[in-house]
Amino acid sequence: MKMKLFLIAFIFIGLVVVLYKGYIVERPAAVSEAEAESLAVSTYDGEVQSIEWNKDRQVYEIVLENDKGTYALSVDGQSKKVSNVKLLEKSETTLTLDEAREQISRDSNGVVTSISDITGDGEPRAEAIVDKNGTNYRFVFNLETGETVSSDEIKVADAMSVPQEAKPSVVSELTAKEAAAREVDGNVTRIETVETNSGDHYKVTVENDGGGAHVYVQAATAKVSSISRFNHVKKEAPVEPESKPVNAPSAPAAMPKAEPDPEPTPASGPSAPVQDDEDDQDDQDDGDDAQDDDD
Repeated sequence: MKMKLFLIAFIFIGLVVVLYKGYIVERPAAVSEAEAESLAVSTYDGEVQSIEWNKDRQVYEIVLENDKGTYALSVDGQSKKVSNVKLLEKSETTLTLDEAREQISRDSNGVVTSISDITGDGEPRAEAIVDKNGTNYRFVFNLETGETVSSDEIKVADAMSVPQEAKPSVVSELTAKEAAAREVDGNVTRIETVETNSGDHYKVTVENDGGGAHVYVQAATAKVSSISRFNHVKKEAPVEPESKPVNAPSAPAAMPKAEPDPEPTPASGPSAPVQDDEDDQDDQDDGDDAQDDDD
């Protein structure tokens, strides 16, 4: 009886082992190797260095490399689950300050006014000052991972501590004049500072008998960037005085001279009444004289 039970137990265990080996260990994966590789790449955005099927664990063991380093991970052959992700080797590449400036500008939707490397004993980092709609923010950026570590608004009280990018030294106006005079003969008549796409410049105007030129001198190096020449335009003498245009009426016709109202003259009207009065008066006087004589 005991022997019979022993045989039954032995057969049962044998069946379990056979079933486990046949249907679990030896069964093919539901996920193909290409599918497992695609899952790893789409999840961690890199390039697969190696892939191997582990029958005991029923997983694909994959080594993948991306910008951040080299990783080992597993993809389940039945459920497609990615697991057991481990960093094997960390990438030594870091972003430059110019690359960090561009990324911070994109991430913050602002303008980076200054950026500096503040790498110490730990991770490589940069500190950037970002202007967003007139408000300044201080960003701490990880140059290795390409991620923003922190960002804080700069209060008015902290404005004095905001680092500014060093501005190049500016040459004197006298130096700029001398540089322009070496390029163009003549006398310097004007000098002013202008801002161009290539930086601050002195715009020096030099004139001579034939014309002159605008000479652009770099404010930082005193080098001449460009020369814009011009000629003097001679003014021709007017044919007619400006006060007497051709189509305009002459001055006497346009502005007749005012004269007093004409008074009667002998030629313009009968002055007989006036003369007759005088004659009558003379006649009267003669009559009186005659009467005196008669008396």
